[in-house]
Amino acid sequence: QASYEMDDLVILFAAGNSGNADLTPSIGAPATCKNCITVGASENEDGTRQANIDNAPGNMALFSSTGLAVGGRIKPDVAAPGFMVSSANSNSAGECPVTEMAGTSMATPITAGDVALIRQVH
Repeated sequence: QASYEMDDLVILFAAGNSGNADLTPSIGAPATCKNCITVGASENEDGTRQANIDNAPGNMALFSSTGLAVGGRIKPDVAAPGFMVSSANSNSAGECPVTEMAGTSMATPITAGDVALIRQVH
């Protein structure tokens, strides 16, 4: 309702981490919505290559959910680095603890920042 009524509203959803090597559809709601940007995860350089897995930087991460949404729309809409991304860890003690995690939930904040900058310029 909000995205229908507010033209300037941009909603981003993580695609999910149910992807698979055979690329069968694995994306689910709310990431399938029509008026949102769905963010998948791409591989990025982390120094740990696994044999027989094409996890070169820039490739879609195997765990990143993909698939079609109603009306044949292809999801995710965009992908951003989501493999072993360093981020603040509010669950650890210390002045500025960080953790490394992989997932579309790590790729979505990167994309949200980019979208905010784009929206600010226009």
